Amino acid sequence: RFDSAKVDPNDPSSIVVQVTPTSFGGGTLQLAFSETAEIKDTFGRKVALTTNSLGPEITVSGPLVVSLTNDEDDNDFSANDLSLREAIRLANEHAGSDTIQFAPNLGPITLTNNALWLTDTVGTLSIFGPDNSTQVIQRSTTDTNRFRLFEINSGTSSTFRSLTLQNGSTPGDGGAILNLGSLDIEQSTLQNNAADGQGGAIFNGGGTGQTLELRRSTLSNNTANEGGAIANDNAHGSSTI
Repeated sequence: RFDSAKVDPNDPSSIVVQVTPTSFGGGTLQLAFSETAEIKDTFGRKVALTTNSLGPEITVSGPLVVSLTNDEDDNDFSANDLSLREAIRLANEHAGSDTIQFAPNLGPITLTNNALWLTDTVGTLSIFGPDNSTQVIQRSTTDTNRFRLFEINSGTSSTFRSLTLQNGSTPGDGGAILNLGSLDIEQSTLQNNAADGQGGAIFNGGGTGQTLELRRSTLSNNTANEGGAIANDNAHGSSTI
């Protein structure tokens, strides 16, 4: 993300790009038309800024790596101080595909505030746990505030892999996940989630064109008034298991 881009008045062949400090490490880049410069953000991801006659373009590559188990969003996005909530915030603010991964041997992530919202409608947000186990994401069982774990907005595409989602609880639909977009879940476990409405683990629907695909995953001990594991809005969504 950049804050501003303008032609250098002292050199009309160049553009000055002011980079957002908290997102990409800060600084000002001066690029000639059709040149490409590459820097790295504070997470070690490559940030390619390209200028041409239409203006600046930005490309980010590499994953966001979550390093905290606590649920914070304090505007400190440094490499060793990134929560899952902050990583999702950065991904939502970057229009394009993003990947979120986790530091090795990271313990369970306990959410204490509210659901994690996925809102970027450009590209796919992939949240990948470790290859040889799963990353636990849970609501605290001592928290009297009831909330699901994830809400996926309409038009948003997401992939979850190697995650354990547990202890979500809502008075509405979807104890762990409310999917209003497109969601693929692979090699994951959804357990001990509850909804007073439909879909103890997942509710798929509520809008138009929702899709859910579930592969090589386990759903256990989820409860709801209807659809203890999964509830699908047949009028607006489709589920493949």
